[in-house]
Amino acid sequence: MKKEPRAHGAVLAFLFLTVFAGAVFSAVPQVHASALYMGPISSGRILNPGDSVYSQDGAYYLTMQKGGNLVLYRKSGGAQIFASNTSQFPGAIAVMQADGDFTISYKNKTIWDTHTNGHAGAYGAVQVDGTFVIYSGHLALWSSGYGGLIKQPVSYAALDAYAASRSGDVGFAVFSATGPLHEYHSNVLIRTASIIKVGILAALIDKAARAHRGLTAAEQNLAGNMIRISDNDSASALWNEVGGTNVISFLRSIGMSSTKSDPTDPGAWGYTLTTAHDFAVLAAALFNRKIATPALCNYELSLMTQIASYEAWGIKPPLPPGTGVAFKNGWYPEYGSVWRVNSVGIVSADHPYILAVLTRYNVNLGENYGIDTIQHLSFLAYQAHANGAQK
Repeated sequence: MKKEPRAHGAVLAFLFLTVFAGAVFSAVPQVHASALYMGPISSGRILNPGDSVYSQDGAYYLTMQKGGNLVLYRKSGGAQIFASNTSQFPGAIAVMQADGDFTISYKNKTIWDTHTNGHAGAYGAVQVDGTFVIYSGHLALWSSGYGGLIKQPVSYAALDAYAASRSGDVGFAVFSATGPLHEYHSNVLIRTASIIKVGILAALIDKAARAHRGLTAAEQNLAGNMIRISDNDSASALWNEVGGTNVISFLRSIGMSSTKSDPTDPGAWGYTLTTAHDFAVLAAALFNRKIATPALCNYELSLMTQIASYEAWGIKPPLPPGTGVAFKNGWYPEYGSVWRVNSVGIVSADHPYILAVLTRYNVNLGENYGIDTIQHLSFLAYQAHANGAQK
């Protein structure tokens, strides 16, 4: 049986068991910050020369350089991601204005801004996806990574247009707790890679519930490793315990009607064929506690929020700070052929929603191409949903 390389996953503490809630860059500076912050850049906050603001995970920081340039860096390796290109104004300061505009000023004159005035109380955030975003409440007004000013309200048509612009196959589905909200090419069959691990565990907890028992200590150890660190040996052990054909039969029984074994290698769990629609169905079943028992569903969802921080990509990173997400990612390159990069998640918001994204594209584009696709769609989906999910 083929084994996949370890698939990525990501997240955060479990917030919803009951309620789901152009750039010219300068050299990497020697930062001698007069102040270091973590958290939102709230209204009235001033970044003086040398001040820095970090993302929640500490992986990225925005610094007001003494030469006047506002620069966003990746801490590891010092890669520059964004710059205001205002290095010709030494001593300039950055201010989160009360009217919602984020400005850089020099000698009391604005030399750069985000043009987000008119949104009193807006705040800035350095995100764990390596972007700097200005928010008004949950709505993004401006983003360093998603095209500058965000044209609000964002609609699902924006997701469709973005997906259509990407190379290869992209399918996604957005569900509420009660069913589909919007879908795009959501019935394209793509190999699961490691998102099938969510299905393997769902089949296991269903098997345990039917036997009127919980999971054994050994099963919990395997399940934790399979979901948290995406361990393939653990996935294979549980796939074999439940029985691969039984896993597929169970998934089809809950409404994943397109999901099936790959006829070229039916024993390889990572080769299971599925659709974005089907994985949104699975996430909805977990969200609604329609599998096994509520306690066992809570157990699986909890694991999906405890995934190793070094795998922090996918649906979670582009969302506003503090947003709760339970999700699982999967990736696998078929060398000489295609990449498959997939993600499924349940997002805590005023009105919780589910997003499943599957991608398949030329292997020469690399893994990050698929990650960028998923994260951009996640960013847009959150904005569309926050706007009332307008078509």
